[in-house]
Amino acid sequence: MSAAEKIVAAADRLERTANENGGAYQEPEAYRGSVARTMFDRPGSEDGTVTVLVPEHQIGNITREAYVRIASMHPRANEVEAEYLGVIASGPFAEPDALVANAPTLVVAAAHGAVLTPKYHGIAQVEVFGERVEGVVIPPLKRPCPNSPVFLLGDDEIKSVLGLNIPPEGKPVRLGLLDGMSSLAVEIPAAQKSVLFKHLAILGTIGGGKSTTVSGNMMNFAEAGNAVVVFDTEGEYTTMNGPTENPRMLAALKKRALPARGAKKTRLFYLSGRTPSNPDHPDKRDFKIPFDNLSQYVLTEVLDLSEAQERRLLDAYEVCRITMERAKIYPASDDEQREALEIDELMGGWPRMTIDMMIDVVGAAIAQIEANADDFRGRRTGFAGHEPVLLQTLSARKIEKDSRSWKAIAKRLWRMKKAGVFAEASKERINVDDMLDPGQISIVDLSDMDAPYLRNLVIAQMLRSLQQRQDELYVEREDAIRKNEEPKPLTRGTSSSRRRTSSSRRSASSRCRTCSIKWLASRAAAASAISAWSS
Repeated sequence: MSAAEKIVAAADRLERTANENGGAYQEPEAYRGSVARTMFDRPGSEDGTVTVLVPEHQIGNITREAYVRIASMHPRANEVEAEYLGVIASGPFAEPDALVANAPTLVVAAAHGAVLTPKYHGIAQVEVFGERVEGVVIPPLKRPCPNSPVFLLGDDEIKSVLGLNIPPEGKPVRLGLLDGMSSLAVEIPAAQKSVLFKHLAILGTIGGGKSTTVSGNMMNFAEAGNAVVVFDTEGEYTTMNGPTENPRMLAALKKRALPARGAKKTRLFYLSGRTPSNPDHPDKRDFKIPFDNLSQYVLTEVLDLSEAQERRLLDAYEVCRITMERAKIYPASDDEQREALEIDELMGGWPRMTIDMMIDVVGAAIAQIEANADDFRGRRTGFAGHEPVLLQTLSARKIEKDSRSWKAIAKRLWRMKKAGVFAEASKERINVDDMLDPGQISIVDLSDMDAPYLRNLVIAQMLRSLQQRQDELYVEREDAIRKNEEPKPLTRGTSSSRRRTSSSRRSASSRCRTCSIKWLASRAAAASAISAWSS
């Protein structure tokens, strides 16, 4: 018998012996489809993590941040006693079989240019975040047993575990891709107001993609039927109606098979007399805010006054209000008298009050303190023709006599006046209904305002007006439902000048806070803010 024949005969005998003893090795049923196995704990093992060993042919299938399921196998009964869920925290790192990574054989071979790659495996760390019991994930109480199979979770299972399986009626809105899972999009339900009600901060370094992320979110929210309002303090969102031309962004979009496109429906609002950052925007609207909607407490807050100055400003506001009543400016009729009794000055301002009236009050106070009251003259849109009434009201009020604080207030009021943010005619006032169209992105361009307190004043007043309009729409909707009429959509409606009682305001405001207003902040310092209203 030749040597070759002897080898063949020996192989046949070996195969017969193997078959007689059960045949080729078959992986147990409970282990089939696994990509790794848990190993015994090492001296450096920590609570909440477990080390897993990955066969060489499975290393390419496992990535950092991959989600896994561990079927904890009892080492003696060979039965699954628990099911754990975890995520790959580090690895898999290559480690040679039966050798240490710095074995002399491997070091010498690599140092002298030889190619020596022994059999190897991967080693990874898994953070165990839950135990699945009857379909419910609870905190893990124990560690998985050693030599237990580890399975990769599929996309559908990951969505179920993380709560990302949103039905179509929930209006899923894409936020981005799950870290470590380039094929799995993270979405939130735009129709669920409890989700969009939460605050969100998008943080990052300069050029890290904060503005791009915010722009994408706004577009997705709008396309899901929301009305989105963004206060743009830097003018960076005013061109989002057009597609990006940035080469890096175009490459990233191509990799994700996403088209480069602009927002479908945008409207640009800018303060009258200012230059918008994007003068070529196809739908521009200038605006001013009404001074008589401004609460005296908001006014004191945005002006950043000292305690003494704050007292004087509140005195001036009260003098202005009383003078308006005595001069029959407001209330001027019995109906307005009844309406005035229901005004909540914590929530809003005094009807028909102008900034010129406040300037007149402060100017008259200074004139009275400096004994120049006879020379005082009111402004055209202030108290012109009502100077005696104003001076009499000031005298009865017994105002503080230090003119320095009054002059500091006058300076701030004049700065506000010169900024030109307040409407003097009703047609100049912003109509917030123009911002409440479903699917529209309303960009309020505030980049041409240097004074932060004026910028904050505009934002505060516009948000308040939007909330008040939503309050009114909720009340109108409830009235229509009670009358068995078709209710109007909550994000649309005609303007209404009627006032409700303070109790009705509080009730509607409570509903609004829990149902309609959502914020996203694009900067840690809230340099830009988004408010979205669901349709």
